[in-house]
Amino acid sequence: MKWYQRALSGVLATAMGLSLLGSFPKAAAADRTNVELVATQATEATGDIQTILRMDYPISPEALKGKDIAVTLYRGDVEIASGMLQEERLTFSDGSTAEGRISWNTTGSQVTSVEIQLSGLSAEDTENVYRLQFSGTGFKTYDSGDLKLSHYSLGLVLGTGDQSFTLGDVDGDGQVDSADVEAVKQHLGTTSTAADFNGDGRVDISDLAIVTMSSGAEGEAQLYQTTAIMTKVVNVAEVADAIADQIQDGSAASLFTDDGQSVRLAAREDAAQIELPIPLAASDDGVEMEQVEIISSVANPVESGVVEVLTADGEIKEIPFNQGTPDGIYAIQARDDGRKVVTISLGQRVPVKKITIKVDVTEDQKEIVVEQIKFLQDIVPENPAAENTQVQNVQATAGAKEVTLRWDVFPNITGYKVYY
Repeated sequence: MKWYQRALSGVLATAMGLSLLGSFPKAAAADRTNVELVATQATEATGDIQTILRMDYPISPEALKGKDIAVTLYRGDVEIASGMLQEERLTFSDGSTAEGRISWNTTGSQVTSVEIQLSGLSAEDTENVYRLQFSGTGFKTYDSGDLKLSHYSLGLVLGTGDQSFTLGDVDGDGQVDSADVEAVKQHLGTTSTAADFNGDGRVDISDLAIVTMSSGAEGEAQLYQTTAIMTKVVNVAEVADAIADQIQDGSAASLFTDDGQSVRLAAREDAAQIELPIPLAASDDGVEMEQVEIISSVANPVESGVVEVLTADGEIKEIPFNQGTPDGIYAIQARDDGRKVVTISLGQRVPVKKITIKVDVTEDQKEIVVEQIKFLQDIVPENPAAENTQVQNVQATAGAKEVTLRWDVFPNITGYKVYY
């Protein structure tokens, strides 16, 4: 039982003792309101920073580990977390409950990207500005600059082939330029680790191609405003009041946080839908979003209904959704953790003042169990592509006063430059 449920039980027990004096209805209503307000006001605003580091040039897991890439998170100018890219987690030193998880994505024998998920970071106004840094052997050190968790969590995408965490810094001067190209030329045919960018144990034409392309790299890191920080944009007290008679177990506050607590709801008598009106409290301009996600349990899932959107200019849009199980199919597609996600696109980014979620119920399923509701402004691509065109699988065959080059071709490319 949650702490505020125990507190509420105590309040009600006291009220029952006073009911002999005829004061129960008024006292119970007042005390319940106080408990609900305490529960919502005590919730600290937290957000996430999801970072995807693209490996724009082929590199094996073993070679990437050898680069000794360090990840450091600062709040303001104070370091609060750090770790190595080959580790599973960052270590926080600020005493918070924040977490930093690291996962690698591979295709065949190559690492394609690395994801660093920083969650539970404070989004309170006095301590919500962060800075992320990457450094490693052969890379230009990357510093994100200020990352502010205001009303949204953040998504950051950078790569080893653009102007962010650029691969090819041989001399360690913090940039990749013609001096690094010349340094690689001087090490051709050797086993120099400083010039061996793909980690195959030798410095050859592949490493020269990487440093040459990196010296002319274009494109910067991309920053996305992702999931709305619900504590800052949702008027939880109003939601709790509006749906109190539909909640069978749990708290309205748990609808908008990933706190591990589910909320069981049932439709009002003779109603065909469970209605969740959600006023947004960020500003008169509304909260910008383009997608709504509803995460529910597989046992009592959200499957069909309507999302009603009241925009900042007073327009009302109704978006039906249906992700139920087709006739004759008995398996429900769920996430790895056993929860089901319903995603409703608003078609475009819209400034929203109020969202009303109406979930259909049936004779067989009168209740739903909601784990979390999310509002998203930008969608971070799951497999972000590098902006630059990378030539892969280069092979060189020596001949008499000549060399023959072969590589994988790309569609819609009209020519290539060969440096020698």
